[in-house]
Amino acid sequence: MKFKGNLQILRVYGLKVEMVEYPYPNSNLQFSQRSLRQDRSKPELRSITLHHRMREPENPFADKIKQFDERISRDEVLTAEEVREYKNLLRDARIHELKQHDIILCTCTQSSTPILTSTVTARQILIDESAMATEPQALIPLVCNKPEQVVLIGDHKQLQPIVKNQTVKKLGMGRSLFERYYTMFHENTAVMLDTQYRMHEDICKFPSEEFYDNKLKTGAPQPSSVLRVEGRTMPLVFGHIEGETIHLVVKTAKGNNNSKANQKEREKVVGTIFCSV
Repeated sequence: MKFKGNLQILRVYGLKVEMVEYPYPNSNLQFSQRSLRQDRSKPELRSITLHHRMREPENPFADKIKQFDERISRDEVLTAEEVREYKNLLRDARIHELKQHDIILCTCTQSSTPILTSTVTARQILIDESAMATEPQALIPLVCNKPEQVVLIGDHKQLQPIVKNQTVKKLGMGRSLFERYYTMFHENTAVMLDTQYRMHEDICKFPSEEFYDNKLKTGAPQPSSVLRVEGRTMPLVFGHIEGETIHLVVKTAKGNNNSKANQKEREKVVGTIFCSV
């Protein structure tokens, strides 16, 4: 598949995310404070996010949509006719944006929405972290489109689908489409990215031997270690510390989260750092 010029990328979120930022007229849908924090689109992707681009000057329907947005923000009640007009404007604005872009970024579930399936012809489908998706999830974009090429990216030896129901897990729901294809056809079609750049070579040694038949390589430059144990320079050191773990509630941007702390471990780490610099 060949492209000419710059590729135009569009991020498509679900209706719930869109409604957090642009509430629907006359809607009684209520969001919790946690939803309001977690379900917003990423600010760094605003320039390529569908429901924001629909309101940019380049979109021919933007002005009328923003007029309605302003009225809705003032809690004005729209008539049934005005609601229909607003819905039609949103639909036409979405179609306009989808037709202007080459690459659509969305979840597997979102790929089945009528506006996407009726507007976009997905010739190539790439599913990232596909080993984490259940088989039905991964099948959604494949069934809803007629792709010429499908690329599954993932690692079933690291992250697998989270299935809490033990009954369906025993029936095979814990096995991803990625794992099924890999175990059945990997000799002919799978490509292993065999070089990692995150771990020290000595840390990489264990997973390489245990899970990847000694095929995993280290591509990152190995820094000189400043840790010395019994006169030897060591890139990796395990230290046994007996301390008391306390549980804390930490306030974050996504809400209150449970956290753990160990005072003695902290003191040992800080002391080690000071001795190393």
